[in-house]
Amino acid sequence: MPRPAWGDSIPTIVPVAISSLLAPQYPAGPLESLPAPSAAVLGPLPPTTPLHLALNWLALTDLPEYQPDVTSQAVPALGGSSRAYPRGAEGNPEAHGSKVRGVDSSAAVEKARTAGARAMVITGSKEGYYKSLEEEDEDWMRDRGGDYEVVRGLNRVDMRYCSTPKHLILLLTLLSAQPDAEPSEPHVMSRPPGLVVLWDIAGMFMEEIAADENDLPLAHSEEGDGGSADPGGVDNEKSRPEKRFKQGVTISNYLDVLSAARAAIEHISTLDPASPPLQLVILEPNLDGTASLPIVPPPPAPPSETTIDAPPKPPPPLPAPPTPSKSKRVRIVDGIRWLFGADSIVSVIQRDPLDMGDDDLADAPTHEMSAAAYPENVWFLRRRRCGRGEWASAAREEEGVEGDRGGVRWEWC
Repeated sequence: MPRPAWGDSIPTIVPVAISSLLAPQYPAGPLESLPAPSAAVLGPLPPTTPLHLALNWLALTDLPEYQPDVTSQAVPALGGSSRAYPRGAEGNPEAHGSKVRGVDSSAAVEKARTAGARAMVITGSKEGYYKSLEEEDEDWMRDRGGDYEVVRGLNRVDMRYCSTPKHLILLLTLLSAQPDAEPSEPHVMSRPPGLVVLWDIAGMFMEEIAADENDLPLAHSEEGDGGSADPGGVDNEKSRPEKRFKQGVTISNYLDVLSAARAAIEHISTLDPASPPLQLVILEPNLDGTASLPIVPPPPAPPSETTIDAPPKPPPPLPAPPTPSKSKRVRIVDGIRWLFGADSIVSVIQRDPLDMGDDDLADAPTHEMSAAAYPENVWFLRRRRCGRGEWASAAREEEGVEGDRGGVRWEWC
């Protein structure tokens, strides 16, 4: 792999603040950066999180770089890296293509830098993701989604939808970058992205089930128990169905996808050594630190033998298969630590209403976040109902619901 020439600055990753996971607000949320180059956020978050993360990262790449050395002029490249001109070339920008047909050097540098910065979001089915966005109906995205700067940023976010885990592994295996890529080829990009976000990959292995208090907590339930009051002002009358992993899914099925993602990121990072390494952020809203999967799938039920003249014979007695509580299981968070490191884990958990003290429940935090890279820090979040904008269409009338309650807002406390 070729290396940058001597004198070129070493490309560094653009740090993205943890506050970028939610919509912009004032005052801003935590200033600490997400773990890099890989981070995995386990716990409930809004479906707009990958879009906010991509928009904030693109905004950071658009910022001009600080140039402490006035004797050299830095040319920002993809993802915010810079390469210094050789000595003696400061006064001749045309020799490096900085001025073409009357375009001044600053405009050419800005265009060259911002044109290449792109982000990619990979999720499940398109229909399912759109439905989650409509159900959440976030007020910021509804009110600001049509602004020029937001639309301009979203145009630089490549969306990829995969209906099954096999489609996802195929996409990650074939993912590459070519300048003359055809738009009809989803696995080929014209430019490598600087940020790749995986949203709800575990959900591709799950199914919706009716809530049962006797079921094992295989996956994180965002709304909690159906009979409990929502401390954040979000009604639980129509709580979302609980999800759990499908029968036969093993830990290797899930980790195979993450391994393919890591291999794809490492491969694309080598295509342009002058650019910073790609950042990978895994967002799993349906998982928590206790979610686990078996190493070996349970044995299938033996088929029963039937004939025309005789009734079906009962199958021979077999040893009872191990129950989910007794079979050997591996926590998913342990597998993620093994692939991406211990400091890559960020956890979001729902708070118990009893832990909120005597504060007004409408303003009390509903969730808390912690990161392995910052063991002494805990950040609080609040999920609440939000009103509709002035130009928003009226909500559909729901049985047993009074008034127009609008969508859902996530904010830092």
